[in-house]
This record gives sequence, C-alpha cells and structure tokens, in this order.
Amino acid sequence: MPRRARIESGTGIYNRKYGRDGHLFKERFKSEPVNDMEYFTVLLRYIHQNPVKAGIVEKVKDYEFSSWGEYDGTVEPVFQICDVNTVLNRITFKDLDEWVNDPLDDDVYCLDIEGSSRRRPSDDQVWLKIKDKTGVTNSTSFQQLDENKREEIFLELKDCGASLRQLERLTGIGKGVIHRIWYAVKVIAPPHSACREPSR
Repeated sequence: MPRRARIESGTGIYNRKYGRDGHLFKERFKSEPVNDMEYFTVLLRYIHQNPVKAGIVEKVKDYEFSSWGEYDGTVEPVFQICDVNTVLNRITFKDLDEWVNDPLDDDVYCLDIEGSSRRRPSDDQVWLKIKDKTGVTNSTSFQQLDENKREEIFLELKDCGASLRQLERLTGIGKGVIHRIWYAVKVIAPPHSACREPSR
C-alpha cells in the first residue's frame, strides 16, 4: 500500500474512532494576513517572547529554535527563513533588541484564534449592542459615526469578547485600526453588566 494511502486510512480510522472528520491536524494552526508595520512589529515581539513567557528560557536569544539568531547574526541559516532587512532597515538592531526583550503586557493577544476560553458574542448580539448604543444598523452608518463613539463601542465589544475579525467583517473598519484602538489605551474593565445583551 502506498504511504499516502496508509496515512489517509490511518486518519479515517482515527476520525471514525473519535467522531471527527477531515484532516488529522485541521484545527491546529492558524494564520492571518499582516497588513501594517505596527501590527507586524507587535507580532515580532509576541512570537519571540513566547518561549520566555512559557518559561522555557529566560531571554529571547537563548531559545535555539527561534529566528532571533538571524536578527542578531549569531546563526547563519541554511535556508533564509526571515527577511531581517525589512525590519532592520526601519529600526537599529540595538533598539530592536531592547524592544523585543521588553515583555508585552499579558493582555496582548495577536492571533485572533476562534474557540478561545472566552465565549464570543454572535453577530446578532454585536449588532444589537451597536444599535442600542448608537442607533445605527449597518456598516456604512457605523463608519460615519464620530471617531470617539466608534472607539468607545470597539472597546466595549472587546470587553464582551468580540474578535478583531468579527468586528472588521461587521463594521468594515480594518483590523489594524481596531487593534490600535484596543491596545492604545489601557481600559479598566466595566462591570459585567456592560456585556449583557441589550434589551430589544
């Protein structure tokens, strides 16, 4: 039996046994486009700090399976994984090194991964909240709201568990813009009543 057929039959057996379908690793990896430099640099810090946050190493440079060695020049990669010049043309290595080693706040989440421990509101719940707070019922009207009002709504919806992707899709406002709003201001979470479904 060819190797591929053995793998596919093994996957079929596993899926039948555990009541699953599709590829064996279909939900493990997530990716999303990075559309601006600000979000890219937050991701750069986030990715390189993961081994430190996980307690595997004490410093970013100590993790041997990281691409950080390509940035600091301590590793000559067999295959170039990162285009380090894209970053180093915009910031000196000294500044980058200090910045990447400055821990991100615990509330900074970069990848908008579905199925996190927090329950996400439905699209209808998001629109009900927007309508309750602003009176608007569509993305065009939402985009025409006063910028401060939009920011207020985005911050409230973040506290209620709405995702970046969901808000981008519903409001037509770019994910990068929403991300900047969410992480530019430290917000004291409102009482849980702020997240209750608005009355109809």
